[in-house]
Amino acid sequence: MPAKSKFVWIFGCLIAFFLIIVPFVLSRFWVGTITEILILTLAGISLNFLLGYAGCLSFGHGAFFATAAYTTAILITRTGLNQYFVILLVAPLMAAFLGAIIGILISRLYAFYYAIMTVAFTMILWSIIRRLRDLTGGDSGILGVHFAGFLQEMNNIYFFTLAVVVLCAIILWIIGNSPFGWALRAIRENPVRSSFVSINVVWHRYLALVVSSFFCGMAGSLHVVYTFGAFPELAFWTKSADIVTICILGGINSFLGPAIGSAVLILLETFITSVTLYWPLILGIIICAVVLLMPQGITGLIRNVFNKGRGEFRA
Repeated sequence: MPAKSKFVWIFGCLIAFFLIIVPFVLSRFWVGTITEILILTLAGISLNFLLGYAGCLSFGHGAFFATAAYTTAILITRTGLNQYFVILLVAPLMAAFLGAIIGILISRLYAFYYAIMTVAFTMILWSIIRRLRDLTGGDSGILGVHFAGFLQEMNNIYFFTLAVVVLCAIILWIIGNSPFGWALRAIRENPVRSSFVSINVVWHRYLALVVSSFFCGMAGSLHVVYTFGAFPELAFWTKSADIVTICILGGINSFLGPAIGSAVLILLETFITSVTLYWPLILGIIICAVVLLMPQGITGLIRNVFNKGRGEFRA
């Protein structure tokens, strides 16, 4: 086995072992923090599927996140439905439906125009959520969303979240390495040449957005399971910016880059907020430094260090 593959397997096994024993060795606070990291990781992987594979930068994934979150909360509080497997299917489908509608309007756009339109739709949804007080609770959101049975204890929520995130990541990895995923890579590199070899660029970009919105919706539904509520801030542009940030921090060209990015972002927020009230300023400076010094993200830096070390060892 090549040294790189062996290293990846060993590192992956260590991470898997750590995630399994988390509830048994860490406090409730850290179990909740890692649960939040897992949820944000799934949202980041869903965006990275669109950005890293198709080359489409979306600042609107907060809309899909919030759509699924509110669908989950409304189904529980308004209809009394408490079958979480049903809800975890319906809520992401609603997010995918929104993605399908938005995709009709933006799939022909590129670069800056694509990103701006996604922000616009996100802010429209945010405004609608705040105004539909009877349905969404307005600025207060929907509180007290509790699942009956299994998902009432923090450790159970953690393991449930871990299982769903791992399953969704595997599915996205399979899709990304299918002929569809390789067609998206070709579109990312050169959409004009891709169209010359009979790849329907618009259709592939459209499907990529629908798939991405579905899995981002899954993360939004898990967020309600974890926080017991849905809030309008989930649809605000800053939520979308957080998802984009973890992709950039971790590395856009790495499938698991968002996992590293989400861990770094949330841990930095946790430690810095405990030290100073000016945490947004310090966090912003750190993120800017990482982006400027590591344009390929943290995974890119690790890859370069590993390759350099292997080259020096061979020499």
